[in-house]
Amino acid sequence: MKRIILLGALCAASVLLPGCSGLGGPPPLGDRGNTGSNCVPARQEGTPVTNGMFDLVNHGTAPVTVRGVSLPNAHGMTMTEAFLVPVNPNVEGPGFGFAYPPVTYRYWADRVPASGATIRPGQDLLLVFGVARTTSARAYSDGPMVVYTSGSSTFTLREKLSLALAPGRCF
Repeated sequence: MKRIILLGALCAASVLLPGCSGLGGPPPLGDRGNTGSNCVPARQEGTPVTNGMFDLVNHGTAPVTVRGVSLPNAHGMTMTEAFLVPVNPNVEGPGFGFAYPPVTYRYWADRVPASGATIRPGQDLLLVFGVARTTSARAYSDGPMVVYTSGSSTFTLREKLSLALAPGRCF
């Protein structure tokens, strides 16, 4: 019985330690906090449109490495490979709904595949990918999910802005 109580106390302490040691603070990778839903007309089924609305900012003190990007709960929608491109506050990003790939975007040539990319402390990069309808109906998805590591920890960032592609008008 004493061993069970000791084991329970050790488990409880292990849960509390990260909060006490500072490891329980906010995750290093954040976004600009966009929420809601964004819809664009995507008249051509199977033809991707650009999604370049999500900034990834490393607020931590160590580099982060992106392990993967996905669209959770996607219905009738697929995504292309995701890329990270530099952000310039004086230059508008490629946005959502324009032709993919966004070759006219000033920093597109500087893109790197998101999976495996490193974001330095203080660095702000734009997540850019294409999305296409795979159905004749309206397509939708939760915002992108980014899995990344920093040090020996793994984190998941879930963007709160959901996406929709309409075969015609969005309204």
